[in-house]
Amino acid sequence: MSPRNLVNAVAVDLDGTIVHFTLDYAAIRRDVLRLIAARGIDPRGYSMRDRVSFMLDKATKELVSRGKQDEIAALERDVKEVVNRYEVENAKTAQLVPGARDALAALRRFGLKLGLFTASGRKAVDLILEAHSLRGLFQAVVTRDDVGLGLMKPRVDHLLTLINYLSEKPETTLVVGDSIIDIIPAIQLGACAIGVEGGIASAQELRREGAVDVIPSLSQLPRWIQENTPSRQTS
Repeated sequence: MSPRNLVNAVAVDLDGTIVHFTLDYAAIRRDVLRLIAARGIDPRGYSMRDRVSFMLDKATKELVSRGKQDEIAALERDVKEVVNRYEVENAKTAQLVPGARDALAALRRFGLKLGLFTASGRKAVDLILEAHSLRGLFQAVVTRDDVGLGLMKPRVDHLLTLINYLSEKPETTLVVGDSIIDIIPAIQLGACAIGVEGGIASAQELRREGAVDVIPSLSQLPRWIQENTPSRQTS
């Protein structure tokens, strides 16, 4: 999609884009590896750089190969509890990126549909939305719990679920995020993607995955939309 095409909806990431990214992923991965090791799987076959979803998928396949399918549900439950615990604690002190709420409100004034798609769980997301009076700005919110670990971004299913909830198409949706896992599904679906600096990925990494531009922060998004898409004026 060209950024010059008409944009009807904006799909926005949460951590690192709307709120500052402070979740201790290293601690989460360590705890998840302990759970995996407790089931007799050698943790040396995993990397601390692996996503939790990848770790769980790999461990699940290992359990299947050992004929221990009955242990999979318990492992999934325990991993989910670990991740939720860290996310909820982080959500209690999460700080908005300066200008983020005003930027989101401006998008709504432009007449754009606004959706949130995040790898965080529903409980943590609800805490953040309520604490910062953001809930009313979004017409749809799709969390990890809504699609499951195996289907969340960078799989296209996560983003496509949000786009469908907004009753839009990828071609009329602008995707905004700080990580390559936000950019990858957008490009695969044919949506336009904008990277945001200051999060997980560098501007170079975001562009390499297909972001048409990278902005310093979400606060710059309304101006970007005005300058790069047709028929968007302030009110």
